[in-house]
Amino acid sequence: MPPADLPRQCGEFTISSGHPSLAGHFPGDPLVPGVLLLDHALGLLGRAGTALQPLQVLQLRFRAPVRAGERVILRSSAAGGQTLDLAGFVEGREVFSGRLRLPLRGRPDAAPDGSCQ
Repeated sequence: MPPADLPRQCGEFTISSGHPSLAGHFPGDPLVPGVLLLDHALGLLGRAGTALQPLQVLQLRFRAPVRAGERVILRSSAAGGQTLDLAGFVEGREVFSGRLRLPLRGRPDAAPDGSCQ
């Protein structure tokens, strides 16, 4: 499924300009590090009930820079088996996408297909 067609919006997040990782990540034109984007995306999925441990990143691609203060919208969809597709968007443009392998034994309130509710 193409990332733009992922059906479920999980939520959104913004990285503030005061985040400590931004000071050294291209001073003068700070960009949000990819690992921080992934961390926030996983946090949203976890709050939505998706079991994240153990987790394997099968694919992950950062397609466009994200700057402090930009609102990232996260979308996801079960990709079959124990895999989950996810993508982040800023102002309608895809900034990252990937595929995760998750256990199917989630919390009792987890979404039945492993994606966010």
